[in-house]
Amino acid sequence: MATRNLLLDVDGVLIRDKELLAHVRYNCVRYINYKVPECKDIEYKNDSLNLIYGHTARGLQIGYEVDVSDFNKHVYDKDLMEHLGVVLAESHVQKELREINTLSHENWQIYLFTNAPWRWAQRVAVAIGENVRVKCPGDPSLSPLKPEIGAYTIPFSNMNLMVDTSLKNLGTARNLTNWKPVYFNGGVPETNLWCDQVRSISDICSLAKSI
Repeated sequence: MATRNLLLDVDGVLIRDKELLAHVRYNCVRYINYKVPECKDIEYKNDSLNLIYGHTARGLQIGYEVDVSDFNKHVYDKDLMEHLGVVLAESHVQKELREINTLSHENWQIYLFTNAPWRWAQRVAVAIGENVRVKCPGDPSLSPLKPEIGAYTIPFSNMNLMVDTSLKNLGTARNLTNWKPVYFNGGVPETNLWCDQVRSISDICSLAKSI
């Protein structure tokens, strides 16, 4: 039987701690202020750049023509990485990550498919298990980012089960051969949605085991 790929986003799917995600957002807002000090209503601008371009750095690069090669260095700083370590050590997070890891014994190759940098995703991958792979951009000023089609280069499989909190990211996978997009709704289901939905890590595991 061919190996199947389970592609999980990190922030919003595996990492849902509100304080940690707020810390990421704060650092992004701070970066915008550093790069575009004349920008007004920076928190709104950060959200709109993410919505339109899929990533704060890509939005700054295209919309403001600024160099964002130092984005990861400034946003994913020492304090944020230490905060991630605290969250990963929490018992309920470890329980969920162990649950995900069980799928690696059921013919699923687990990928963390994220726009976050390698050092962020790799910390989460190590916490899950040794067979977890990371699919993420390098320099965000040069590398393709979700939802850009160039980011969706995964070793061939007869099934790529992709779980993400962004319908825009999932939309790119919608018409790709052997891809099954799944929306992680965080407990608030959407009506009349074109793809399957899950609300928890347990739901992801149950869906994967049913395929």
